[in-house]
Amino acid sequence: MLNTIDEAIQELVSGKMIIVMDDEDRENEGDLIIASEFCTNEVVNFMSTEGKGLICVSITEDRANELELNKMVMTNTAIHDTNFTVSVDYRHGTTTGISANDRAATIRALINGNTKPSDLMRPGHIFPLVAKDGGVLRRAGHTEATVDLMKLAGFIHVFRNAVDDKEHVALTKGEWTENDEILTRVHSECLTGDVFGSLRCDCGSQVQNALKMIEAEGRGILLYMRQEGRGIGLVNKIKAYTLQENGLDTVDANIALGFDADERDYGIGAQILCSLGVKKLKLMSNNPAKKIGLEGYGIEVVETVQIEVPPNDHNYAYLCTKKQKMGHTLKEV
Repeated sequence: MLNTIDEAIQELVSGKMIIVMDDEDRENEGDLIIASEFCTNEVVNFMSTEGKGLICVSITEDRANELELNKMVMTNTAIHDTNFTVSVDYRHGTTTGISANDRAATIRALINGNTKPSDLMRPGHIFPLVAKDGGVLRRAGHTEATVDLMKLAGFIHVFRNAVDDKEHVALTKGEWTENDEILTRVHSECLTGDVFGSLRCDCGSQVQNALKMIEAEGRGILLYMRQEGRGIGLVNKIKAYTLQENGLDTVDANIALGFDADERDYGIGAQILCSLGVKKLKLMSNNPAKKIGLEGYGIEVVETVQIEVPPNDHNYAYLCTKKQKMGHTLKEV
């Protein structure tokens, strides 16, 4: 029994393997597919012993270029023009490259945004395959089907800042080119609001609204930046809360602790967006400084989309301060 695309996506998001079949008049075979994020040595062992085929990783042409993965041969005479690159092994924490553990590490490295060309040894034991732009509409192969399914599933990308080791997350949906205007929310982490549902800020509601807007748009990005408390960190944010309970507003509390009103760095977010192939965006924000900050690093903000949340008794004063002292565009306060 065949499953629907939606059912297949749910399996992939859950970290499970699926089998993708092509037409009878093509290869007439099924390939085991799993999101690289979930690849473990157990998965590699299963593919080796039960699938008994070559283990490959489907990637986009942009990703192949980022990792400087050259074509395996200059003249491809394969029956279905399968676009192999040179094989690779991950350089760090591996041995010969052939073990299930080593191959799983290489597979995960290929989709890790922090992996550099120098992190991959050539030749190796994992075989990247480059999907054609346009996916299965251009080539009805397993390579393109895999990349298309992963894009539809909207997998999370994690980026580590080499300077401070902070890890930032990009949740993406759909696909785009550099000329497309992508609906994007650059959101600073807020443990109290995003996780615990605090009513003294509007952060948690903004995340939920942004996700709904991206879903309605059909594509977009939620960039989740590890910049708690407008960049001052969780401990200092709690200290700022104490000062606010004693009469200071959110801006003066930060200043009293020795910080600027906003300590966030938008350069990291801009670099992540560039690595995702985004040059133009429709920015979901009420904060004019965010637009200025991203544009300062070469990102074109073609439109600012308001993402205002109705105030409540607990955050009304906080929102008023953001409007009056930080220039936020808020109509309901």
